[in-house]
Amino acid sequence: MGLARSRTSGTWRDVRLSSHLGYWSKSENAFGAEASVRDISLGARARYMFHVSSPTFQPYVGTGLGLHFFHMKAGVPGFIVQDSATKLGLDLGGGVLTPVSPMTDLFADLWYTVADINQFSMKAGVSFRINR
Repeated sequence: MGLARSRTSGTWRDVRLSSHLGYWSKSENAFGAEASVRDISLGARARYMFHVSSPTFQPYVGTGLGLHFFHMKAGVPGFIVQDSATKLGLDLGGGVLTPVSPMTDLFADLWYTVADINQFSMKAGVSFRINR
């Protein structure tokens, strides 16, 4: 006779919500001309945490929405053109995390953002939970 073990899967407990604030910029100079673009983003993401046997390695996939505040500037000495736009972007990604304490995790993830200017980011860091 064996022991049956029940596991709840596919519940909202497997989904974690997070917010993020990002900044990205790029500038180019050539032959006296100058061009730059900047993106400040504010968004929210939902991450689905996969069930694994080891609590020290937690993989996840996620998606989210973000507001992107773009500013573009281009010109030559004496003539400058600039524009700003606010766009909605879609984030797709995933990664892994490992708990350091009950309220702190180390993470490494990859995200692809689809907006007027598509972006690919690789990040590693520390995240803090505000509730358990």
